[in-house]
Amino acid sequence: MGELAGLLQKFVGRHEEIISITGHERRLLEKWLAADEQNQAEFERIKSDPAFDPMELYEIDAQYRVWKNLQHKITPVRNTLPVIKWVAAAAVIFGLLAVGYWMISPVDSTKDMVQHGPKLPSLPGLPSKDQVVLTLANGEQVIMSGNATIPAQRGVSLDRPDSSQLIYTADGRARDELAYNTIHTPNGRQFTVKLGDGTKIWLNAASVIRFPVSFNAAVRTVELTGEAYFEVAPDKEKPFIVQVRSGQKEDMQVKVLGTHFNISAYNEDDTIRTTLLEGSVQVEKSGAQMRLVPGQQARLAEGNTQFSLLRNVNMNEVIGWKEGMFYFRNADPKTVLHTISRWYNLTPVIKMDPSRVGVFNAEVKHTTPLPVILHLLKESGFKIRLEGGTLIAE
Repeated sequence: MGELAGLLQKFVGRHEEIISITGHERRLLEKWLAADEQNQAEFERIKSDPAFDPMELYEIDAQYRVWKNLQHKITPVRNTLPVIKWVAAAAVIFGLLAVGYWMISPVDSTKDMVQHGPKLPSLPGLPSKDQVVLTLANGEQVIMSGNATIPAQRGVSLDRPDSSQLIYTADGRARDELAYNTIHTPNGRQFTVKLGDGTKIWLNAASVIRFPVSFNAAVRTVELTGEAYFEVAPDKEKPFIVQVRSGQKEDMQVKVLGTHFNISAYNEDDTIRTTLLEGSVQVEKSGAQMRLVPGQQARLAEGNTQFSLLRNVNMNEVIGWKEGMFYFRNADPKTVLHTISRWYNLTPVIKMDPSRVGVFNAEVKHTTPLPVILHLLKESGFKIRLEGGTLIAE
């Protein structure tokens, strides 16, 4: 718990009592009360409410530390955005400071943000740490914790450098039938797997990948629900195909020879996005086809049979998750809320009118405490609240 949050905790529900605090604590309290005229009213509410939510204390603490940084570290920023957009440069700066950064350049959709500065101490409210599950061909499930033992499987040897990755290596033993393994990541967890053909896959939170233990067929086929980044091992004799299974009625597939690309296909999303970083891929569905070159993204919206093409894609936004970052660039509110909920193990209930909020721009680390994320969203125009594990947006 942060210093201010710990201090305020002493006063919860104790309006009529005399509280003993140190001189340092008294000076900290005085500075906080002087920082904003609303803090005095907040302090009175803390003292009068025995059931005051401790999560709000973390949010107050984070907000105060951001305010202190603003007094010393901010270079004035020219607001180049239209007034009707809620994404003002100041709001983005506030969000970046909340995770330990300060901005030294104006917000510009054609340039990456420049960030510097120390990281704030970690607070409670970090992402869920449920375990990744490996399901074997016989249906046996293995929890991928630090000391998990994986039964031997014919055709491959397995290596686990750590609890976040698994390496399959072909051992030359022939296997007559096609046997599949499945890896499922829960909310708040990512996992890396290297397949027997040398292909490497980074699996994002709340995703499922199903793949052959040994690639002894003419085509290398895997199945994906959720999001994954692929670095496919070249093999011209055996094309690599990703069957994309999302909430849409019909599956989509991506054909590859050897390339680096990202697929986002969560059940709750309206659009499947395939983004090419290197090489060449072809996306297909119901007879429709589109071939991509590096820097392009194919989009397939729910109910459509034709792909739309986006050129000059911001790759930070696409694969920032792989580097432990949320990159939101002109993101719609639904996408933001679903992304945050997947990482922090929340159930989103979206009642809001998206047009009221507009688009969202921010860059924050996955290790950012949840109260800080919620404060950023509130400062940016979201009307949200937590009820247990449910994130409600109105």
